[in-house]
Amino acid sequence: MSLATTILHAAALVMLLVSAGFALYRMAVGPTSLDRSVASDVMIAILIGATGLYTVTSGNELGVPVLLVLSLLGFTAAVGMARLISNRSDHIQTLRERRQRENESAERRDGGAQQ
Repeated sequence: MSLATTILHAAALVMLLVSAGFALYRMAVGPTSLDRSVASDVMIAILIGATGLYTVTSGNELGVPVLLVLSLLGFTAAVGMARLISNRSDHIQTLRERRQRENESAERRDGGAQQ
């Protein structure tokens, strides 16, 4: 490997480490579970990048199946979180509609009692 390639690999490693630090901070601090979930998805992407960098740097082909497994894991985690958030949003909307109907019926009862 040439000196330029080595410097580029080192720079990529430093960027991956810094971004992993930021993602770990977001996972620890939060403030919401959605932030933690996105940070874990980012960590999977960083692991994919680090595994790819290792595979290219070492010339070892063992990293390719690991890349495949990590990418499938990242995809299923993102889809699962999206479904969870979607179901939760639907449930919250249903609760709001129910509360609004109850308030309207209570206003009708109170309005009828006052007359």
